[in-house]
Amino acid sequence: MFGASFGGTTRAGHAGFDCRAFKLIWPWNGAGGILSSNAAAQPGFAVGYGDAADLGLVGQTFGGETVEANSVLFRLTRYGDANLDGQVNLGDFNRLAANFGASNSFWHRGDFNYDGNVNLSDFNLLAANFGLSAAGPEVTPQDWARLAKENDRPDADGIFLSCTNTRQIEAIADIEKTLGKPVVNSNQAVLWGAVKRLSAKVGAVKPMPQLGRLMANLNA
Repeated sequence: MFGASFGGTTRAGHAGFDCRAFKLIWPWNGAGGILSSNAAAQPGFAVGYGDAADLGLVGQTFGGETVEANSVLFRLTRYGDANLDGQVNLGDFNRLAANFGASNSFWHRGDFNYDGNVNLSDFNLLAANFGLSAAGPEVTPQDWARLAKENDRPDADGIFLSCTNTRQIEAIADIEKTLGKPVVNSNQAVLWGAVKRLSAKVGAVKPMPQLGRLMANLNA
């Protein structure tokens, strides 16, 4: 991760940073996104950027450095990480929801595909990574699936997987298929609520059966 400082009132999105040449490109309108070989090698990852003032990080530490005023911050992270904290969660959803429908927007306001607009395409990118971190916890979805199967009981009507900083959400569909029972995870439940909250703005949302029965019929 790194930061670029601009004088005056220049804001994020008015200049580009060539990660390969490590130089600023001026001017830049955001078209085409920010290229990164590291992001290209990791599905679901991109280079996020944000205005330090809008993120409330001026004077704070980011990437081991103190953030100065007029700084633009960059981080290799997951699509959906609007505030560049390395997590994709409700805080990021709130940023997207607050700017939903906006044009001439930026990553830190919910534009995750670099097209300047905050819309359903950006929501889908966030939803695909909801509950995940940039670093990625060591416990895998397969570990959670195995744990759920080992602790299932015949008299249990369903399975609840608690906690948010995990990859449980990726294991839900597999657990449901194996056990024949509904599975609810903390992140899945929050995402379900977020979809319902945003539905008035976006209308019908494409089902996400890969995230379990709860997410398979979002428009009921």
